[in-house]
Amino acid sequence: MVLFAVVAILFFLTRLYHLGTQSFWIDELVSMHFSAHSDWKALMWDNHPPLYHLLLKGWIFLFGTSEFAARSLSVFLSFVAFSLLYQFLLKTRGKIAALTGAAVFILSSLSLLYAQEARMYALFELAATINLICFLKIEENNPRSWSRYLLSALLLAASHYLALIPLGLQSLYFLLTPNRRRLAWRSLGALGFMILLALTFGFHTVSLEWQRLRFEAGSISSQSLRDLVVIFDRSWVCLVTFLSLCLWGWSQGKISRETRFQVATILGSLLLFYFGQFLSARYLFYPRYLIFLSPYIVLVLVSALSWSRLGVAFFVVFATLSFSANFEITKAPWREAGQVIQKNGGGVVFTTRTLAIQTPYLTSASAEAVKLDKESSFFGQVSSRADREDVWILENYWGGLTYLEPLKQELKNHQFVLEDFSLAGPEGESLTLLRVRKGIQNK
Repeated sequence: MVLFAVVAILFFLTRLYHLGTQSFWIDELVSMHFSAHSDWKALMWDNHPPLYHLLLKGWIFLFGTSEFAARSLSVFLSFVAFSLLYQFLLKTRGKIAALTGAAVFILSSLSLLYAQEARMYALFELAATINLICFLKIEENNPRSWSRYLLSALLLAASHYLALIPLGLQSLYFLLTPNRRRLAWRSLGALGFMILLALTFGFHTVSLEWQRLRFEAGSISSQSLRDLVVIFDRSWVCLVTFLSLCLWGWSQGKISRETRFQVATILGSLLLFYFGQFLSARYLFYPRYLIFLSPYIVLVLVSALSWSRLGVAFFVVFATLSFSANFEITKAPWREAGQVIQKNGGGVVFTTRTLAIQTPYLTSASAEAVKLDKESSFFGQVSSRADREDVWILENYWGGLTYLEPLKQELKNHQFVLEDFSLAGPEGESLTLLRVRKGIQNK
């Protein structure tokens, strides 16, 4: 109990540090908008299952809508995942294994990032942890273990649509394992049901355009092997150490069937994303999509203690170095953009991202968010209002990539004055903020 209290304190020290100091970024603003909306149907408006937004709706009702309050739900969900893994390892493999698993979890920049974000990825991590534990405990002749596994699979599917990857691999494992083929057909039937649910929820939506803009802008012309290290804090040393541990254990015949499956799930998921990215010519290696692999990595490294404690220690040292380098997380300055608009008198703000930015920052800035209609001329929409009053254009990289430069040039050609209040942010999330005013010839 004392050891758990110590590691729990370390967990909270890392996850609560600077939790509320930075602005919500655009995806978090979408979650806040959907969860705070008076229409309960808004819980279904995202391109993800509604469970997280339902939880967030209750959470912000109890604790408020500040950055710290909203993100603390993810801290709580991540802590539950951390606690379950620790207790599972303590009961099945002892104190050393539990402490090693705790260290790997705490030092994961992937887990840290999404424990500090008001999105569904900490829930996805928790659901994947519960599902993996239930999967490892399943017994052929124990109906209760199957029932627990099925419930964990439903929870995983309700947290994110990419749950179909680990659940599909688990079904394949059952199919290829002697004496478990009956479980395979059961799990495949359950998987088919979950796919049906995914299709039902995935297309019952009125607001996918905010994601479609990113998809349209996200074309890539080349592949990079660097994408494969995304789940290891972008550290090649950690990836090579992990693979070396797996190969060494395999050569020594010390990797159990369950550990081989966990390694196959990690590598198989990376390859699925890599080839999916190649076929679609769209960038898919966003770390959040792979957060479900977090408990798999922890359990593989704990298993590696039985054949190379030195190798695991080497991994933890470099994970610590990588973690310290990624500890300060920078988010896009949407709050600061609202403050600039408020300081300069508020007004009309044109954007393609109205669902994301209309709450809470523009509301506090006495600004009105107006969505740019793709069916009409962007110049006509902006200039008709700018003829009567000063207006703003606010976009991030993804929203403004395809239209912003032509619009700016057309406004300048018609003698409108553009004042640039743009704000720097992390890669892909810098904000373009322009005030459009009538020029001398327009007055």
